[in-house]
Amino acid sequence: MRRTSHVLALCLAVAGSSPAAQSPTSPQFEVASVKRSLATDDDGSIGTQPNGRFVVRNVPLRFIMQVVFEVPAFRLTGGPAWIDAERYDIQARAAEAVPEPQLHAMMRTLLAERFKLRTHTTPRAVDGFALVRTRRDGSFGPRLRRHDEPCPPSSAPVEAPRDVTAMPACGQMSGSDRVIRMNARPLADLATILARRVARPVADRTGLDGRFDVSLEWTADARTSAPLTQAQPDDSVSVFTALREQLGLTLQSERTTADVIVIDAIERPTDD
Repeated sequence: MRRTSHVLALCLAVAGSSPAAQSPTSPQFEVASVKRSLATDDDGSIGTQPNGRFVVRNVPLRFIMQVVFEVPAFRLTGGPAWIDAERYDIQARAAEAVPEPQLHAMMRTLLAERFKLRTHTTPRAVDGFALVRTRRDGSFGPRLRRHDEPCPPSSAPVEAPRDVTAMPACGQMSGSDRVIRMNARPLADLATILARRVARPVADRTGLDGRFDVSLEWTADARTSAPLTQAQPDDSVSVFTALREQLGLTLQSERTTADVIVIDAIERPTDD
């Protein structure tokens, strides 16, 4: 399924045992429609649109939750089988244009109202990775460079490039399922993005401070790559191999603790 969404945001901390809507004053959409998808293909899309709109087409509910709670797959657990099998179409519009984090908050309120979603967050021991350096001589890979110059001041927000082969503006990052580009960003941000790609927590243990330019590309599905054997079909390149050869970094397995959102209750909605 082709999924389009802005999922590079940092993970949102959701605390306490409560419904997805955290209070009676939670932001709400002015108009919203929720329906079971009638699409016969596996193609789906999800994301924000201009003028305060959030649009979902043919997407399973669990993935919708990952986007609007701003968490990777390993930080969302529980729930019945139908939230993975059934797909939904959602059209929601705010009263005015609002930033993406607020639209996500509105979607969490919508899920609580229409799906009777209730969650709580708890720390759990999980398998994870440490992002570490592989080169003992202190050098980097060819696609990892220090960025010592300050970013030029700008009074207007900079949009991410539509072409994933292009580097984003200074201070920005962009990417797709098999591409990560960063311009003047700390390596902790790279660890955050990698966690979404490999579906496990990733901690930055490189010991490298400051900001860096990163251009990372791979061809195999990161979520099925084997970190120990690096084995891949045909001539595909795993994210583990790409990290080592392109950046001089590697993902080292470790046991860690992560806050996990647990689905306590959820119901099928009544179509509008």
